[in-house]
Amino acid sequence: MPLVAKGMLLTSMDIDAADEADFNRWYDREHLAERVAIDGFLEARRYIAVDAAPKYLALYATRSFDVLSSPLIEWHLPTRPSGRTAISQSSKT
Repeated sequence: MPLVAKGMLLTSMDIDAADEADFNRWYDREHLAERVAIDGFLEARRYIAVDAAPKYLALYATRSFDVLSSPLIEWHLPTRPSGRTAISQSSKT
C-alpha cells in the first residue's frame, strides 16, 4: 500500500500535572478535530508514554510539507481562546 502522506509534523511535550486533565480534555475534544479539519492534514495520532519523558507525542500526517507553512496553519495557530492560553503555555517545557 503506498504512503499517502508526504509530510509529517511531530510534536512532543510534557504537561504540568496540575494542568494535565484540562490539557487532555482540550486536546481530545477540540484540538485533534480542528487540526484534521485543515485542508491537507490527513490524520493525527497521539501517544502517551507509560514511564518516559516527554510524556506526550503527537504525529500529524499531511498531504505535503507545504501544508505545514500554508496560510491555513498560520491562521489556526494564533487563534486561542483565553482558556487555552494557560494550557498552551504550560505545554512549552
